[in-house]
Amino acid sequence: MNTHPHLIVCEHCDCVYRRPRLTRRQRAHCTVCGLPLACRAPLHEERALALNIASVIAFLLVITCPVIQVDIWGRHTDATLWQAAMALTQGVGAPIAVPVAAILLVPLGLSLLQCWVLGFASTNKTAPAFATAMRLIAWLRPWSMIEVCLLSVLIAMIKLSGYLEVHAGAGLWALAALTLLNGYLGTQDLRTLWEPPT
Repeated sequence: MNTHPHLIVCEHCDCVYRRPRLTRRQRAHCTVCGLPLACRAPLHEERALALNIASVIAFLLVITCPVIQVDIWGRHTDATLWQAAMALTQGVGAPIAVPVAAILLVPLGLSLLQCWVLGFASTNKTAPAFATAMRLIAWLRPWSMIEVCLLSVLIAMIKLSGYLEVHAGAGLWALAALTLLNGYLGTQDLRTLWEPPT
């Protein structure tokens, strides 16, 4: 496969440009669609790697710790998000289990891929299968919708609180932290990693 490091492609309209030379914090915009084409904002690989590792840890807490705790006539019940997704596989709700599981697993896959490329970048190396990993990251980013999951849990808690005694579990706080982490990580421009290590 031929690579052309002197060229850059607009990810919104696929126009090809000669890679601009930018100074620190300078941006280039596509002349066709007007959206950002490239920027020279610094990417701190170590910081981004640490935040991605924190995101993976938060995800593990989300699927292992109870998100909602319900008290029904003195009986205490709690459930994790993964238990809720698996419960949907039973009966007529089985098709819904697939998008619910995807909402949970896509952010994890995205964080793991970013840990992979950033781990090598922080040591000034290029990760094996770098191009494939970067393409997967670009493809998965729009599908990482953990905030939708958080909003759904909050709506469910508000609805249930009218009938039952509902408490937030540790998993809910981990889900909120994961939402904030993923929101910040989504603003990181990883395209500078395409530049060869110096």
